[in-house]
Amino acid sequence: GMAPETSTMSDDVYAPLVAILNAEESFTNTLEGDGLGIFDGVLGVARCAALRDEIDVLHATEKLQDSPNKLMAISSKDASEEEVLIINKPGVRELTLVTTSENEGELPSIDSAIAATPVLGALYEQVEVLMKALNMAAPMLALTSLYHLKVARLTCGEQGNAHGQDARSAKKTKRGPSFAAHFDTQPGTGRTLSMCLWLNEDWTPQHGGELRVFPAPLAH
Repeated sequence: GMAPETSTMSDDVYAPLVAILNAEESFTNTLEGDGLGIFDGVLGVARCAALRDEIDVLHATEKLQDSPNKLMAISSKDASEEEVLIINKPGVRELTLVTTSENEGELPSIDSAIAATPVLGALYEQVEVLMKALNMAAPMLALTSLYHLKVARLTCGEQGNAHGQDARSAKKTKRGPSFAAHFDTQPGTGRTLSMCLWLNEDWTPQHGGELRVFPAPLAH
């Protein structure tokens, strides 16, 4: 059959996730108890494929770059002090498409690449719909704005494929594509909730790349 039109892929992009949240009666308890919620099928197979294609375009046009992130870590010499560590993310290429300014009233910074990625753009343009559904499902979140929208693609040199499932070949190396353990917020940032969307098709645990979440005391 014919592939769905891009405009269809960008319409009501969060509808499947909103439906899941509306039917989820224990989301607040899950967040308060475990600190996270895990859902399958939040965008739909076709939309995930469209997003993967858009990320491939960003990669092919060299829009994705090595991550510039700086991670805060507890000093090994004095546990009361923090130091900035530059920790490489091997095999990780990223692009921040949208960043909200910390200055109230200032417009968000939007990368020009978003113009060529209509489905990724819809994730930003329709984020108010998502926040409303999340706030209804878990009122204690009190979400008011998007902090940033970022895409990441994991590769293992020339062995990787175009859809980020390169982690399966990482088993042959000492260290494959990975994000170092880190906090997703810092005091004063106002960041309340992080949402990660996995777009890998037919992923299995043997591919690697699992998300590991640590309770706060162990995150140090």
